[in-house]
Amino acid sequence: MRKTMFDHETTEPSGFIAVVKQLLRAIDYRIFCSPLLIALLISGAVIAGYYYPRKALLETLGIAVISCTLLLCLLRYWRLRDRFTLGCVWLAFAFCSREIHYPGSDALLYLSLLALGYLVVTRYPFFKPYIQNRICFSIFAAAFLAYFFSQTVDQRWWRALPYEKLVQTKLEETMEIVGHLYLGAALLLWRATNRSDRPGRTGADRVEHRQPGEETA
Repeated sequence: MRKTMFDHETTEPSGFIAVVKQLLRAIDYRIFCSPLLIALLISGAVIAGYYYPRKALLETLGIAVISCTLLLCLLRYWRLRDRFTLGCVWLAFAFCSREIHYPGSDALLYLSLLALGYLVVTRYPFFKPYIQNRICFSIFAAAFLAYFFSQTVDQRWWRALPYEKLVQTKLEETMEIVGHLYLGAALLLWRATNRSDRPGRTGADRVEHRQPGEETA
């Protein structure tokens, strides 16, 4: 079978459930839950009358943030020229397209996310060194939590809560910007992490990484 650009020497873990378990273990939930705290702070500021930006301003700021993310991802790919940064460019482009809202942009984003999920499950060894970078992976996951809040507020899932109508527009647009900022931070700072040379590695790893002339026990 011919190898693809994502193939790797090892193939574990295998299967959808096994990969999902690895992804959930890799998340730092303090970072992941931070958009919830931000949403609460924004809501409180709106209710108290301290935060009242115009919707048009927030929409313009959202386009500016994700467009800058796309540009910086392109510059990073131009410098590094590797497969992972190329994928970051595509993901930033998909989110930027949806922010602009041209016809077909929603389908482009959703298909891109489905493709990403498929690749992570079927080519997990390629993505594993990046997933092991817990900070960036957790920021990436937190971006989707921020987007979740933005979309559910827009669709008024939280209409039963007090002051929901008052905070809806400002919270929805602001959380989308927060999602863009998290996504940009993750895509631009992400580096592969190899944990094999850290304390707690296996005996086989210690033999592989011993210094020249060092004898095994």
